[in-house]
Amino acid sequence: MKRIALIPAYEPTSELTSLFEELRRYDFETVLVNDGSSDACRAVFSQAARASCVLQYAINQGKGFALKTGLEFIRDNYQKDSIIVTMDADGQHLPKDAARICEAACQNQGALILGSRHFAEGVPLRSRTGNRITSALF
Repeated sequence: MKRIALIPAYEPTSELTSLFEELRRYDFETVLVNDGSSDACRAVFSQAARASCVLQYAINQGKGFALKTGLEFIRDNYQKDSIIVTMDADGQHLPKDAARICEAACQNQGALILGSRHFAEGVPLRSRTGNRITSALF
């Protein structure tokens, strides 16, 4: 099965380039969605374009819209049995963990696999709060 990392990105930093390099080591194809980032990020997207498919639109539409755009593209252009892992562009999600999720998906075909993280010090309050709420809902 093909492994696909879907990454929505708004104003990404050079960390995105490192993420792509690591994902390649784990045999991931990447679909990157530029969620209306400014021209200042053009160099980051240019580097990423060498390693992945880059979808883009001019105006920021939000992470949910970017994920939908990427999922529609994957549905129309990849095999139906592909494994899709969504990741953040800022390096919060590790490729080794994405690979573990793919392994779990292979063993549980047809299931939705959700990762759960335990945060260390230094994680922004907004991220911690959002992840706690999402975890509680699921």
